[in-house]
Amino acid sequence: MLTSSFKTIGLNSVALIIGIGIAILLSEVILRIYPPAFIVDDLYYKYDKDVGWMLLPNANGKMYMSCLSISHISVNSLGFRDKEWSNDDTYKIAVLGDSFMEGQHLPEGTIVPQLLEQILGVPVVNAGINGMATLHEYLVFKKYVAHHQPQLVLLFVYPLNDILDNTEGAGGSWALSWPRAFIDPSGHIAVHFRDVPPSSDSGIRTAIKRHVKTLLLFRRAYDYYQSFGLSDSNMFLNGVYLPENEMWRDAWKITEFYLIELKHEIEKNGGKLVTVLVPEYIRIAPNWERELKEHFHIKELPEGFDRDRPLRKLQQIAAANDFQIIRLDEFLKGYREEFGVPAPYFYYRCDGHLNPLGHFLAANLIVRYLLDHDTKLMNEGTKKAIWSAVERNLKLSPIAILSQEGYDQIYKTGRFNGKTNIPNLR
Repeated sequence: MLTSSFKTIGLNSVALIIGIGIAILLSEVILRIYPPAFIVDDLYYKYDKDVGWMLLPNANGKMYMSCLSISHISVNSLGFRDKEWSNDDTYKIAVLGDSFMEGQHLPEGTIVPQLLEQILGVPVVNAGINGMATLHEYLVFKKYVAHHQPQLVLLFVYPLNDILDNTEGAGGSWALSWPRAFIDPSGHIAVHFRDVPPSSDSGIRTAIKRHVKTLLLFRRAYDYYQSFGLSDSNMFLNGVYLPENEMWRDAWKITEFYLIELKHEIEKNGGKLVTVLVPEYIRIAPNWERELKEHFHIKELPEGFDRDRPLRKLQQIAAANDFQIIRLDEFLKGYREEFGVPAPYFYYRCDGHLNPLGHFLAANLIVRYLLDHDTKLMNEGTKKAIWSAVERNLKLSPIAILSQEGYDQIYKTGRFNGKTNIPNLR
């Protein structure tokens, strides 16, 4: 009897496995013939041992998250979300940054570099890549951007993670797979380059993620399940706001070192470095301290917590090394108050990246700054016309910028599908 029972269990298990296999095969066939839009491939990355992870060149993809759906993301032949770069001698601007500038969370025509090009009428090279920090942006500039000789380089800095991500103090398998800087016993700053990506991102795993549509379908379904009732405040209790320990002192030294190195590389060809600070949520939210406590279920903030600490540090570095900083937070706070912009303000509900309203206002603020400070940019007549357009843009309401549909999707229904008025605004 016992042997018979084991045989029955074994046969049932085999039948179950065969049934699951047949179901997966049928699912794969159906999903390839009639693929739902939300399981179209994500964009994937390749490992560049000189800079870190970059987008696969010449790729096309889409971004789907619980609160947004972005179609038609195109990557150029170098691995950047941009058009092909030209080598002509015209005045051009280069943008360096991380995922904020790579812009997978935004539809075409709404990312800061694209908007700068549209408003200014000069070529703008977008070298933003997800996950990069100051060290990696310096390496990207040297390898990919320098020979295009941009006259102006805008470096976007997100203090929340860009400082520590320059160093080997940053944790996690993703962090450890990037080039990381360290201070050796003699006090010199060096970089640990990794020749190959970590084994956790093997070819087999990547192939499964890219080609087994059924698994992608389950992943999307799980994302949507997780999003029900979710209202993420994008709050972070980060060490960058706390009194410095040895790890953070080293991180700031390394950050300053590569800011200076980047400035020198840019100036070799007559260019200029301007840094743009991407504001954290707690610099925009009116009740940030209360929200932070509620989000982390604490009564008091940690001793020594200082929201302005990273801003002060970066301002000190800029003043000591003679480069400019553009701040966006003060205008955005005023705009939020004037138009009653609700949470999540200039971000997404489920994601900490700037939404299209944030990018549109940031681009116009940067243009206004450049018109005041860059004498090489264009003649006075052209500057006057652009200035007028920028002043008008900065007074537009959120609905005029996003469209009623886009506004409702971001601030009411919570799922943005990419529609805005931005491509029609000049």
